[in-house]
Amino acid sequence: KDEKTEQWDYQRVLASAHYVCQRCGGKIADAHKTKMLRAGVWIPSNPTPLPGWRSYHLNSIYSVSLTFGRLAVKWLEAKHGDSLSELQNFINSSLAEPWKDRAISIKEEQLAPLCGATERGAYDPTDGGFNLCAIDVQRSYLVWVVRRFYNGNRSHLVDWGMAPWWNDVDEVFAKYACRFCAIDSGYGERTQEVYEQIARRSSVWVAVKGQAKMAEFIRPVYIDPFTGQKNAGQQKVCLLHVNDPAWTEELLARLDGRVAGWQLTKEIDLIYSKQILAVYKSEKRKRNGKTEVTIRSRGDEHMFDCEKYLLALASMLRLGRADIIGDKPASNSQPATETRFDFAA
Repeated sequence: KDEKTEQWDYQRVLASAHYVCQRCGGKIADAHKTKMLRAGVWIPSNPTPLPGWRSYHLNSIYSVSLTFGRLAVKWLEAKHGDSLSELQNFINSSLAEPWKDRAISIKEEQLAPLCGATERGAYDPTDGGFNLCAIDVQRSYLVWVVRRFYNGNRSHLVDWGMAPWWNDVDEVFAKYACRFCAIDSGYGERTQEVYEQIARRSSVWVAVKGQAKMAEFIRPVYIDPFTGQKNAGQQKVCLLHVNDPAWTEELLARLDGRVAGWQLTKEIDLIYSKQILAVYKSEKRKRNGKTEVTIRSRGDEHMFDCEKYLLALASMLRLGRADIIGDKPASNSQPATETRFDFAA
């Protein structure tokens, strides 16, 4: 790396990259490859193979036409590129290794500083916390996350998962004594279904929809969930329009460690880690010298969306602020679950 800019000097990488012997630590150069390959012997590592089957593992490091330097540059470009698919392609094609194993280690490394001491599914009901739930609606299933919030901008992850139907989410809601739940109503094919389900639980469930352009952070409105139906005009439910770019930035700030107090459980699984890190910021320097920052996605981001909606919902309830929860002053001596806030119109 360049000592001043901390950027990789690819010319120096090309000239200096070499292979270090895992047994003696000796330096293996590109010039040694041909002789080594000619003297190489295939050694079976499976003592009980199926009859007639042979398997081989050969990565790009063996190639005589691809130098160690070229391979090192290719790795750095893939690792620090904008697309996760480039890194996955390098792991699969150039190293001939499974992507899943490498992906787990990368994600655990990134999220390790945020992991607390709380086991998954555990929380103290007497610590003044406030359990909230968020649901991201998909075509055939529901993704949910439960997080416990406190005053002073502190919260910790409780549990997460996927559910096939609404009654399964009701069980999660009851199990963790959640006070409110935010449900994404942006999945077009299921929007009416979402509104009808919220109508049945309108005092504790609220619809949420991300907006790309909003002046406010949050804008609550009350809508008729049965518009155009025979029972229209009988009830209204709360819909929270949320400033999607702003709350994405808020969550990224917590994932980056720029906002303290936001914690995960002691251990997280691959599904949560993959989805919470699916959204990232990409910076590109333009010809005029200015840096353009864009928000990008690399796969399913359902858990990220749930956590984003939880931050917005908590803000709506004024959690993380010392002044009020519902209509009572909040403190650690008074459980936040005593709030009398009601989303019903």
